[in-house]
Amino acid sequence: MPNRIGLITSPSGAAVRDVVRILRRRFRNVHLTVYPVRVQGDGASTEIVRAVQFFNRRRMVDVLILARGGGSLEDLWAFNEEELARAIFASEIPVISGVGHETDFTIADFVADVRASTPSAAAELVVQTRREFDKHIADLQETLASLLRYRLLELSRRVHELSGRAAFAAARSPPPAAPARRRAHLAPRARPTRNLAAIAQALHHRAPAHRLVRFSYEDCRPAPAPRKRSADLAPAPNACSAPNASASTASASNSKNAAPSAPSNAATP
Repeated sequence: MPNRIGLITSPSGAAVRDVVRILRRRFRNVHLTVYPVRVQGDGASTEIVRAVQFFNRRRMVDVLILARGGGSLEDLWAFNEEELARAIFASEIPVISGVGHETDFTIADFVADVRASTPSAAAELVVQTRREFDKHIADLQETLASLLRYRLLELSRRVHELSGRAAFAAARSPPPAAPARRRAHLAPRARPTRNLAAIAQALHHRAPAHRLVRFSYEDCRPAPAPRKRSADLAPAPNACSAPNASASTASASNSKNAAPSAPSNAATP
């Protein structure tokens, strides 16, 4: 439906009143532009040609209505002129010819895009009623909804077909369980509960220098005395003087043998 309509007719004739009345009754929101011209007599065809060219230059309307009431052949002769026929043919805007009555025919009717029997019929052709317009919108809405439902059904059926294939079935199956060793590796490790002092002490005891000092101290420490008789008064050998142990033992045995000999020599006299 056009939003803007151009009307080329006489401002004082009955055709302009009929067109305005029908347009207002059928659809009141349409915009109408009237270009007043003479529709009969000398120079009428020139004014009509100038009006058609004006609307084509301005591009201000969507459709043109060329209207004139009934009359004799001489009264309608302006619409049989060659210059008007060429102007209508060269018009880039669609032209509806509503000239005369149903029995009247002019060259402008055959050159125009649409021929209407009367000016009132031309107004009815260019604008639908509000009821017809609403019905057309409702039909388009229903057609669009049907197409969308059909498209959704087709896509849903396609998805079900693809989901039944082996590749999608393997994708839906759960992944295999990881080995126990891998699970233990992936499991979060417990944080150590020992503090830094305990770790430092353990590292200190395991150091090579500490072990060397510890072994040297144990070697120099005196060995525990063996269990002997009470008469054995010899001191325990010292581990630090292991090379001199034989000499000290020998001196101790000599002193032991020499001690009881003195009283025996004294008692002889």
